Amino acid sequence: MSMTKTARKLRIILGWMCATDFAFEMGEAKGGTEVYASQEDLTQCRPCIERCGSEKVVTVSQDDFAYLLQKAQIDPADLVMGPFGDEIWTKPTSTMR
Repeated sequence: MSMTKTARKLRIILGWMCATDFAFEMGEAKGGTEVYASQEDLTQCRPCIERCGSEKVVTVSQDDFAYLLQKAQIDPADLVMGPFGDEIWTKPTSTMR
């Protein structure tokens, strides 16, 4: 009996943000935070990036995120929210003996 693997199309979208918005507004801004389709769009619409900088961002659906964790063999129980509630971190591991 032959086993065939089926491909899964992941819904991952790349975008660009002002680095300040990324660091301080993502998930906090009332009314949302703008993500641009390209760095050129960001530069044209947000001249502040000359001093703020830019961040490339990745969005992924919740189902696809769970799938990626499974493929990477990461137990969701090992993940915690960052100190501001807008980041996901792995739990610290003790290296002291």
